[in-house]
Amino acid sequence: MIPQFETQIKAALSPGAVLCVNSENPSQDPFDAFLQNVRKASPFLCRLIDQSKDRLPRILSASAENGFQDLWPQGIEGENGAEAKKRLRQARADMALAIALADVSGVWQLEDVVGALSHFADLCIEQALQAAWQDVLLLRGLKFRDAPPSSPLGLIIVGMGKLGAQELNYSSDIDLVAIYDPHPFGIHEQSRVDARGVAIKTVQAMVDILSQQTEDGFVFRTDLRLRPNPSTTGVAVSLPSAERYYQEYGQNWERAAYIKARVCAGNKELGAAFLKLMHPFTWRRTLDYGAVADIHAVKKQIHAEKGVQHLQVRGGNIKLGPGGIREIEFFAQTQQLLFGGRYEGLQTPKTVEALDILAQTEHITPEIASGLKQAYAFLRNLEHRLQMREDCQTQTIPDQDDAVAAIALLMNEKNIDHFLETTRAHLLFVHNAYAELFETPEPTSPVPGSLVFTGVEDDPRTIETLTSLGFADPSIITSRIRRWHQAGLRATRSVRARELLTDLVPRILTKLSELDDPQGAFTALDAFLTALPGGFQAFALFTAHPEVLDDILVICQSSPELAAKMAQRPSLIEGLLEGSDISPPDFPAPQPDDILEDRLDTVRRVVNEHRIRVGASLALGRADPHKVSLALSNTADRAIKDLIGAVRADIETPPEGDLAVLGFGRLGVRGLTPLSDLDLVFVYDPPNGQMDHEKGFTRLIRRIVNALSVPTTEGPLYEIDMKLRPSGGAGPTVVSLPAFYQYYQQKAWVWEEMALTKARVVLADGEMGEKLDTLVDNALVQPRDRHEVFQAVGEMRQRLLREKPPKSPLDVKRLRGGLIDIDFLVQGMSLIHGHELGRLPRNNVEALTILMNADKISRDDAEILCEAYVAYEALIQYVRATFGDNPPGYLSALRARRLSQLSSNWNEDDVPSQVVDYSAAVAAIFNKIIHPPGDKTTLKG
Repeated sequence: MIPQFETQIKAALSPGAVLCVNSENPSQDPFDAFLQNVRKASPFLCRLIDQSKDRLPRILSASAENGFQDLWPQGIEGENGAEAKKRLRQARADMALAIALADVSGVWQLEDVVGALSHFADLCIEQALQAAWQDVLLLRGLKFRDAPPSSPLGLIIVGMGKLGAQELNYSSDIDLVAIYDPHPFGIHEQSRVDARGVAIKTVQAMVDILSQQTEDGFVFRTDLRLRPNPSTTGVAVSLPSAERYYQEYGQNWERAAYIKARVCAGNKELGAAFLKLMHPFTWRRTLDYGAVADIHAVKKQIHAEKGVQHLQVRGGNIKLGPGGIREIEFFAQTQQLLFGGRYEGLQTPKTVEALDILAQTEHITPEIASGLKQAYAFLRNLEHRLQMREDCQTQTIPDQDDAVAAIALLMNEKNIDHFLETTRAHLLFVHNAYAELFETPEPTSPVPGSLVFTGVEDDPRTIETLTSLGFADPSIITSRIRRWHQAGLRATRSVRARELLTDLVPRILTKLSELDDPQGAFTALDAFLTALPGGFQAFALFTAHPEVLDDILVICQSSPELAAKMAQRPSLIEGLLEGSDISPPDFPAPQPDDILEDRLDTVRRVVNEHRIRVGASLALGRADPHKVSLALSNTADRAIKDLIGAVRADIETPPEGDLAVLGFGRLGVRGLTPLSDLDLVFVYDPPNGQMDHEKGFTRLIRRIVNALSVPTTEGPLYEIDMKLRPSGGAGPTVVSLPAFYQYYQQKAWVWEEMALTKARVVLADGEMGEKLDTLVDNALVQPRDRHEVFQAVGEMRQRLLREKPPKSPLDVKRLRGGLIDIDFLVQGMSLIHGHELGRLPRNNVEALTILMNADKISRDDAEILCEAYVAYEALIQYVRATFGDNPPGYLSALRARRLSQLSSNWNEDDVPSQVVDYSAAVAAIFNKIIHPPGDKTTLKG
């Protein structure tokens, strides 16, 4: 006859044990004292006892020898989800109390407890699956080829982790992977719901039955994140998809997860076939260099230090903290991965068995195996008692004395101090063994702490490390890095690419921590990696030349948009090895079979790649801003000439006559930035003075402007601005040479003459260049009234300040005393003094030098303006490369340092204050010359 549970408890209890003694009533019966102490130490178990008067008697009359079969949930054929929810929750309450009493009383040992929990979970999952199937059969439009099967034959539910190893803890989540085969379902071709939909609906309903919180509680919290690529797949994954994923993208941590995989519900025959399919993936007989390196890369990221003096017991996590359960499991699993393919004995899901076999095969000493096994048993028992206090999935020892005392009581420990000392001793032993296996990084290692991104849960020490590195939201970092490892990017599709990236992660994170905004820089890096068409070559380059990786990280932080563009052109990443090459590119010669669209793409590709190289050089603080301006302008000149030639060649009958292109603004002075548009004016000279060619040239210019501005598959080229042509937007898009001359002789406004001081012939047919240069020179050396010019300059400046105020304190183009003030001042003085000095150079510094030498401006003022102009140009180039068209309000210390590397005119300590000083000095000179006090005739010159 099988003894009742009450008899078994009484036989197991030691009369002198702490749990058997009521301190307030020492003479109380040991069994009654035991129940009273359990109620006192565990509010959850107390509630279970009080919820139902017949629960405790029912449990005590059952038997632990057969695993409480009398309390097992009995499957009911045809039961739906709602019915199963209530029945399974009631069974779970009975089993939770029975298992807890068997555990703390000593009737059961650890292996009995975890085995019963795992067996009960299997029963619940199977019955929930069957009930879910009954609900899914009611889906509208679901049709089968024959009669609906009585169970979901196409589904298998694989238990992972502790459930798979039959080592489930007391209040554990259950890790499941749902795999389906479409064929056994027998879904009709005309069904509105296909096999995938049926599988997903069934799994969703099963999870709801198990995990939904109702008035009766829950059965098991269910986690499906161990399935292939969980961020992009449904809750059920097809067998072919799973096979393809693990063959192509499976990672070492997933191999480790499948060490414990076991089919716990569904079609067992299909499940056995799946696990047989997974066996070569999990247990590789030989590991290539990359796989071994990947495992060691993970090991290198674990910051383990022997003899941890600050090892935390109170408030410590006995699963994830130093010396915890995870370290014992990881200790065993990494060696199982390395050696299990050759030693079949190591192919066990159970941690204790793996430790024994590692000792037998002399991979670890018997002493280490024994110590780890003892610690594992102690910590797992402690884990159960922490969880049975409030049925919470916790592994954290509380801080409060009364809570620690309750745990110590459930552990049958005599006092708190002894309990804490024993716990600490086990944790220290485990961590020392772990640290010896996972050697502490060398002092020069970039790893500042543990950086582990395996599995689907955040490692708390990794979160702590990321927080210390300055990342504002470490959980986002961990989830994105896991996505990298799970082949969620094109760049990480290959096994070798993922192995290389794993080894690079510590350097990436430590280098990002040195930047202004580590979190923002990481987001930009993630976008960069997402845009990479492939990763192996780039990651191999970063491994061989880590300085290139460092540059990419700086570019990600400085200009995320620029980084994304570089990712789309991997050859530019390799170009960083060659230093800062900003020289104007050569355009490849046209091919005989090229059409105009081909040429548009070619020119855009060459120009855009040059822009990216220039932008990268500026962002890294490695380019001369003046040389950048010249390079960008020369590139634009070449692009204009190339595409005008291509357009003309594409026209069957181009208009007769000569054409010239004038560049104004930044193009005119060869001062382009990476974001500059092109100010263009088109002038034609009709043959023999005939004026009936305007329509032909208008059509030609329209095609030229389209060729220069319309985006293609290679992106945009330039924005074209033609408002500076005679009569502005109201005038024709192309103007004849005589009309151009007449306009500037008779009709041009002062502001148009100011703009003309920057004009430059970019392209010209025949003698058109000389003709235009003569016309412009003549127009700029006419006598002018100083008062009229300066009044127009002042009014124009005031108007721009009203209509286009500065966007930020560092908008040195628009702010008062900024670049526009210098431009307007030099342009006005060029118009006034052109009659005497001839046409002044387009470049402001050269023009100011001539004006100073001619005594038209004081040396002090000229030097201040020149210094401010050079400084402003460097700042604009840097800001355009890093912030685009929206200048910031300030520059961080790192950005200011890079700006100071571009130009010695900037001090990295306080750029905003320097801007204030420059702008105040420029504004004062502008006002002194444009708006002098007293008699305007006293103005110098």
